[in-house]
Amino acid sequence: MKISNFFKRTAAMSIAAILLMSVSAHATVEDIVFDDVFDAHGSVMLIIDVDSGHIVEANKTAVDYYGYSYEELTSMAIQDINILSAEETKAERLLAASEERNYFNFEHKLASGEIRNVEVYSYPFEEDGRNLLYSIIHDVTEKKVLENALESRKRTMYWLGAIFIMIQTAIIIMLNRGLSENRRIQKELYESREKYHSLFDNMQEGFALHEIITDEDGRPVDYEFLEMNKAFMENTGLGDVRGKTVKEVIPDTEALWIEKYGKVAIEGIPINFESYSKALDRHYKVFAYSPQKNLFASIFLDITERIEMEKSLKEEKDRMRTTLMSVGDGVIVTDMNGAIEAINERAEEISGWSSLEAIGKDVREVLVFKDEKKENFVEFMPLDKILGEKSTLEWKLGKCLLDRKGGITSIALNASPIIDENGKIHGAVLVLRNTAEENKWRKEIEYISYHDHLTGLYNRRFFETELERLDTTRNLPLSVIYADVNGLKIINDAFGHEKGDILLKSAAEVFRRICRADDIISRVGGDEFAVLLPATSSEMAEKLVDRIRDEIDGVKLETGQLSVAIGWETRTEENQSIEEMLKMAENRMYKRKMSERAKIESKEE
Repeated sequence: MKISNFFKRTAAMSIAAILLMSVSAHATVEDIVFDDVFDAHGSVMLIIDVDSGHIVEANKTAVDYYGYSYEELTSMAIQDINILSAEETKAERLLAASEERNYFNFEHKLASGEIRNVEVYSYPFEEDGRNLLYSIIHDVTEKKVLENALESRKRTMYWLGAIFIMIQTAIIIMLNRGLSENRRIQKELYESREKYHSLFDNMQEGFALHEIITDEDGRPVDYEFLEMNKAFMENTGLGDVRGKTVKEVIPDTEALWIEKYGKVAIEGIPINFESYSKALDRHYKVFAYSPQKNLFASIFLDITERIEMEKSLKEEKDRMRTTLMSVGDGVIVTDMNGAIEAINERAEEISGWSSLEAIGKDVREVLVFKDEKKENFVEFMPLDKILGEKSTLEWKLGKCLLDRKGGITSIALNASPIIDENGKIHGAVLVLRNTAEENKWRKEIEYISYHDHLTGLYNRRFFETELERLDTTRNLPLSVIYADVNGLKIINDAFGHEKGDILLKSAAEVFRRICRADDIISRVGGDEFAVLLPATSSEMAEKLVDRIRDEIDGVKLETGQLSVAIGWETRTEENQSIEEMLKMAENRMYKRKMSERAKIESKEE
């Protein structure tokens, strides 16, 4: 991979801006071979045409990272990699070109089709009249996944596997819009020195330039700090140690560090590693390369926080497992094939299987279900559907579990796949709850909501629900009886509500004795009753009304004769409305009531 002489000089100028104060004593700008640094650098680097988005140059790390060959990658445009649209990608390039913004967060697509989160530092320069961008790409996918995973653990108390995050670091090399002539490059370097020094000092990564010190046999024994940025001083806590050796600053420096850096400075082989510094009590991710022989630059990131997050994540995972095993509901954990890996005490009680018996067995053997409404129907855990479709199964009502001894327990079930951050399934978590008491309460609540507390008959709410259900052709002819108990208010006023309640209960008992099992008897008001008669003709309804009247005539109470006004109506055609049928039945009832009241008044006269 070759880069033009002009670009080398421009890039060399930017590197020189960083190394100027210390390197000048050892080498000139032209001594630093940019091709080697560019190609051997551990960070992903691209040169991009501002107008077209064409990838002009890519280093070896970029080729390895994106998974394309060098020829493929340099024949592509950045919009082929960035998942933003071509228009959106161009808008971002123009922001970088105008230096309105130099830092971006994107999602890039690799040759494998995998989408990765990246942060991009992009700076403009010119070459042969072309407007180009120098872009340095950091992969931050694992960092974001780790942060999201830890937060998710605390929020949902759910299973997650351990996440190990590798954070790549990179160096920000600022390119100057220079001219081709050496004198103009030197002038531009002088004028922009302060600008680049400010950028260098404000890098997130710690940066230091060193010179290796060897013994008489050429073995590295120490190294001197030549230059460093603010991040280095602050993250290490060493302050400004330029001109000092590492053994002067940190006498207990491990030989490992000196050996690694010595190999970089002498052999020119870049390295990338993570290590723990006992002297500083910190964890670091380090990238080191040699800009020239016997010198090495180290770019590092303090990853102590990440290591502590991983440790916290593991502790959180252990706590979550302990919590899952001790919750009030039954919990069973299976592997990808359905073999039980863990079962808590509550699940042992519900299933009748001990942990020693259950672990290793297929969950479909341990958990066998029945439908409450289908006596001979046996159902097994649909694990293939849960794992295959990555879906959650939830049974709230209507399921029973056959325990190992043949007992039946009403249960609610929630079964979910265990999926890691990469979408891979590792098994399933099943939560069982004994719902016997819940079912009992539900039935009691349901009874109360649909029954009249005084008479035990259905209430108006149930009557209206059934009326809607029976509003179909197959239930024709549909008849309804409306009845009103006479004299309730008078009895309540004269004898008290207790006697009035006896009157209502007596009327309800008559309806209960005379009506058929499929008839729906309801108390729909204070003194009003209604009976729905599916598949009942007008003649049949009339006979039923006559029987009710005969029965009522035989009821003598302490307060007098039981008297009930009754009307009925039959719906025979589908185009006849339910409301019309009810209204006609009610009208007949009131006419009957008025007629009976007139008879009583005539007798009294």
